[in-house]
Amino acid sequence: MDGVPLSYTVYGRRAALCVKTDRNSQGRPTLGIDCAFHIANGRYDWNEKLYIQLTEHELPLFSAVILGYASRCTFDKRGNSGKGLALERQGGHLFMRAWKGRGMQYQVQAEASDVFRIADLCLKQCRELLNEDTSTTLAALRACAIYLNGQ
Repeated sequence: MDGVPLSYTVYGRRAALCVKTDRNSQGRPTLGIDCAFHIANGRYDWNEKLYIQLTEHELPLFSAVILGYASRCTFDKRGNSGKGLALERQGGHLFMRAWKGRGMQYQVQAEASDVFRIADLCLKQCRELLNEDTSTTLAALRACAIYLNGQ
């Protein structure tokens, strides 16, 4: 369904992060992440969400961690917005954390089934960004991960 954003949401006890296909201001494929705090009884405050759109530089790094080629990445130099995003693999889990300034911190723990769904979104967007097939895209992401693993 071209033109319709695809998404997957990871729900935690205190927050939820929704990863969705998106387009940047130049119309290039990327991912957006909506972050919301848990209110009560399984409800999340999506009206007051934090939105982070990955840059073309960040998309392959984010994807390399999601696909298991690298163990962590942090995006905290995002201009004057004060927004940041970090992913880290620990044991059998992936921890996703987003923030704005010092007060707003959203964190969720993604399980293998969550990572599977997010990986599909990553691969879809990276394939389109590169205009390449899956094998070539995965090779490019593995090459990108070499630099992340050297952090």
